[in-house]
Amino acid sequence: MKKSLVILVLIAVVALVTRPSFTNHQDKINDSFKSKNPVLGSVGTGRIVANMVDYHNYYIFSYTTSAVDGDLVSIGAFKLVIVTKDLDLD
Repeated sequence: MKKSLVILVLIAVVALVTRPSFTNHQDKINDSFKSKNPVLGSVGTGRIVANMVDYHNYYIFSYTTSAVDGDLVSIGAFKLVIVTKDLDLD
């Protein structure tokens, strides 16, 4: 039991230290937008889209939601950010 608790606490501490920042989320959203919309991405539209999100910090993970409709845009933990919303403009 003690060993399991120690491992759980260590995982929580590592998650806390490696939680992605708002900037990490914005960079990943921008990269995702640019990969799906290369022309608009080259003129900086991805940065505008990345700034239209709300950041939510839960200490061991973080996520962003769209400021427009509240949909989940990205989720991150352990310095890994995954964009969940399709940002393609087709």
